[in-house]
Amino acid sequence: MKLVAVCAYFKRVGGQFGLISTPHTMVAFSPPIAPPTTDHTKEPSMHKPATLRSLMQTTARRTLLAIGLVMGLSACIGAVGASGTGGDTWQEEVLLHDGQKLIVERYLERGFGGNEAGQPSPGKEQGLRFTLPSSQETVEWKTQFSQDIGRFDFMPLLLDVVGKSAFVVAAPVGCQAYNKWGRPNPPYVVFKYAEKSWSQIPLTELPPELHTPNVIISSPDKTVQRLGTNFVSADVVLGLNKSQSQQQEYKSILRTPLTEIGRHCRVEFSNGRGTWLSADWFSEERDLAACLKVCDRKNFNQETCPCGQLFKGK
Repeated sequence: MKLVAVCAYFKRVGGQFGLISTPHTMVAFSPPIAPPTTDHTKEPSMHKPATLRSLMQTTARRTLLAIGLVMGLSACIGAVGASGTGGDTWQEEVLLHDGQKLIVERYLERGFGGNEAGQPSPGKEQGLRFTLPSSQETVEWKTQFSQDIGRFDFMPLLLDVVGKSAFVVAAPVGCQAYNKWGRPNPPYVVFKYAEKSWSQIPLTELPPELHTPNVIISSPDKTVQRLGTNFVSADVVLGLNKSQSQQQEYKSILRTPLTEIGRHCRVEFSNGRGTWLSADWFSEERDLAACLKVCDRKNFNQETCPCGQLFKGK
């Protein structure tokens, strides 16, 4: 309550001194100083030294007050954002396959630019942090910024524990990540935590009892902000996923290929440094040698050049 009262004071006083505040921007204007009226029938005269000094002192005091109000309002906005409605860091109660519940700390950091108007900024990093029940070990899974796609690679769908191992099922975010990770069908990349490290495993090695997405899928940070909380129960998580997930591959972890998957994503190859080229750049060349020249021209090295696989046996 004290914080609210102090912020209200700054806002009220700031309005009196020309501070304009919005939820996203705050601009300070110097208070207007009316020019001395001029009587054109008299000889123009200079300010007396005392009057000029008084005017300068008044201006200086108002400027310092305006700066103080800007800093005070900024602090209020920061304090309210940090203590109120969640977003960048929050907790989710995750329902495991055996009915147990796991408290998971989630975080998501977004970058700047690269997004369409009205859409969230691209994600730089997100992660899941939890305690492994069998060993009480703190475990973290994360997906980080990738230079070749300009954001993190994955959106987690499921976190579960079987015995001494943890599993994460994630979906590539966007067509470039989908191509980067081999155009999986069903569209999942699976990770297993065992012996203190994560490794990618085939979908066929995911225990069959793990089949229900159990973490917030769609823009989880923005969803938590809308909920106005830093803790989301398992029932709410499952309800959100049920209402928001229209695609069948996000309603349940599928084990058989889909006929429609990937059709909206053309086949592309990356040189690992931000350049993506569709397959026809390479496949339409007359032979392997001509294809390799395209790779050389477009800065694809031996590891990223697709010509070997496209012209294999030709």
